[in-house]
Amino acid sequence: MKNAIFLMLLSISLFSFHNAKAQVYVKKGDLKALLSDQSTIGVRFTYNNMSVGKFGSEENYVLQKVNRYDNMKLGRGKIWHKAWINDRFCHFQPEFLHWLTKRTAKTQLQFLDNTDETKYTMVVNTDYVDLGFNALIIRKRAQIHTTIKIVETATNKEVAVLKVAAQSPRFIYSYDEIFSKIRVGQAYKEAGKKIGKYLARLL
Repeated sequence: MKNAIFLMLLSISLFSFHNAKAQVYVKKGDLKALLSDQSTIGVRFTYNNMSVGKFGSEENYVLQKVNRYDNMKLGRGKIWHKAWINDRFCHFQPEFLHWLTKRTAKTQLQFLDNTDETKYTMVVNTDYVDLGFNALIIRKRAQIHTTIKIVETATNKEVAVLKVAAQSPRFIYSYDEIFSKIRVGQAYKEAGKKIGKYLARLL
């Protein structure tokens, strides 16, 4: 039985590492040509058509979680859903922006959150999120898959497309890490670091 559990956990770890090793893939556009003469770029976050782990669509995940919490106590589902949305603004997006900015500190490019004053805007869409889990003894890292589009701010015309996948670090052992918002926030941190490092080398 112990051997079966060990093999299952090992396969989960290897699968996650293989599929969510943070990389940057440019699908469209010449980022160096677009951004080398820019001093600022806007950043906007979206969650269009996002899927959540084994639950499929975010809508299905939210419905199941709200129903579960409401079955415990009426109104609790609404509280959970509010926290689910707030985590994006309080944990995920700040982590991404902080490390994106830190990794590009030596370039002339500055990233401005939610502005229409720049020529280009970076639209970061989360396509997929796996919350992972941490039962202290047994754990699985959180992971995200994103599509990042560079668009002309005035017209929303798409001029570049990148794909970035990332997961939370392998070794984080703290009480806070039992909370999904911390694990997922760490995945956004890794994504921000990866795209920032890529842009720093390019510019």
